Amino acid sequence: MQVENALFKVHATQLSRTSIAFEEMFSVGSQLPLTVGMEGSSDDHPIIIPELSMNMFELFLSVAYNSWKPEGPTHDDVLDLLRFSNKFMSQKACDVAINHLHERRFQHKPYELLALCLEFSISKFFVPAFRRLIEFRIRDIPGPVRRRLGFEVWNAFVDLKELLDEHNRIVACEEPPIVTHSPYCTDNTACFIDWRQLWWNSMARF
Repeated sequence: MQVENALFKVHATQLSRTSIAFEEMFSVGSQLPLTVGMEGSSDDHPIIIPELSMNMFELFLSVAYNSWKPEGPTHDDVLDLLRFSNKFMSQKACDVAINHLHERRFQHKPYELLALCLEFSISKFFVPAFRRLIEFRIRDIPGPVRRRLGFEVWNAFVDLKELLDEHNRIVACEEPPIVTHSPYCTDNTACFIDWRQLWWNSMARF
């Protein structure tokens, strides 16, 4: 099999187990008599896969043969695996990529994870990522990412932010009363004034 300028000698059965696209391709090929010059008959006549980069195919082989480089896949590798799984219908490649993303989910901005969830139909960490997104200010989310999130998700985020901000402003209007002072408090009035100032300093952003 040839990807870019590299030849790979791989097992058709191993690739077929991991990718529906390869399974169908080899299934069709197995029904034809092997002839000289036929794709896959020799190194001089390999099966050429033009849609794949060498890195993407090597990542797929890591999944198919369960053999990884010691440092494991990078974030870009994980994205390549997701693209491969979409194009070549490989659930195993998709699962591996999602597990790596999930393990490192706190290393990524929640809006980046949400964009990936939408692009590749990932549900595993959509809700946790959306919850984390609520902590961000609208102006801190880059314009290109807003477009990737799509109209529906972006509107839901903005509406929820508005409701939460309104609730916070209502709560911030008046500090909670001090019901009981500490037995070590020597001046209840000064304590109340300090508490009120601390509350307003904390809630001023609302």
